[in-house]
Amino acid sequence: MNTILKCILIIFIVIIALLYICLNVNGFSETLKKHEALDLLRPYSIPFITINKRLNSAELQQLEYPIIFKPSNYTGQGYGVNLIKDIREATNYLDKAIYPIIIQQYFEGNEVTINYQRNPITQNIDIFVVERYKTNKNQLWNINSDTMNKIYRPEWTTPQLKNKIIEITRVLPDVTICRYDLMYSDLNDFLNGNDINIIEVNFFEGADNRQNYNFPKYKIACIYIRWLFMRIWYSLLKIITLQGLTLDEFTYNLVKYSSNAASDPGRNSYMFKKSVLNK
Repeated sequence: MNTILKCILIIFIVIIALLYICLNVNGFSETLKKHEALDLLRPYSIPFITINKRLNSAELQQLEYPIIFKPSNYTGQGYGVNLIKDIREATNYLDKAIYPIIIQQYFEGNEVTINYQRNPITQNIDIFVVERYKTNKNQLWNINSDTMNKIYRPEWTTPQLKNKIIEITRVLPDVTICRYDLMYSDLNDFLNGNDINIIEVNFFEGADNRQNYNFPKYKIACIYIRWLFMRIWYSLLKIITLQGLTLDEFTYNLVKYSSNAASDPGRNSYMFKKSVLNK
């Protein structure tokens, strides 16, 4: 019996330690919902509102279509993100959605992702710019589509763009590693640190995007393993240098993370409904 209790205790300690490492890397930002992060990132975020209940007919008529509907909870791989073209589609979506929902202005432009990494000790910052190339520019990004490609653009990492991303990220509490999904209209303006229109910022879901569907599987695996290692490494560095979460802060993050999961049945709910929501 004692042996069983010791095993249970060890497993419990390991689970708590892993949770701490995961929730520590970005501090309070790790548990932000999409709309909370976008609020902090104004005026760089694409205009949006957040709703917690279904809109009535009059409210739906006031929206400017086409428009983007998406969950505020992070669901992974764009589940539940829809381009809504009219009131009928809006009604169909909201009838089946899990709230809160973000309603965001549709931005016609070019899409990129920017991975941000800050070493907690040296404070050295790296960014990685990846172009999301779509053969059909009117189609929303779909990670599983073979008509959409990701192209790593190291030549786009200009000092002006890097400085702007550093400036923008300062409003996010204690972030060390994240990924911005954003749009731009003019490449020269974008590379000069202007014309930045943020769709959302991803923390735990913000994996390194320097890979594509047609890469060899081992290469994709190496990129993801590196990203996971960097999250763990940066979190450990913060712990070693006493920059980690206090017990109270960790408890707060854990409770909020659990609350987010409870309020959204999770990715499985979206996978179950994606046949409807992603039409």
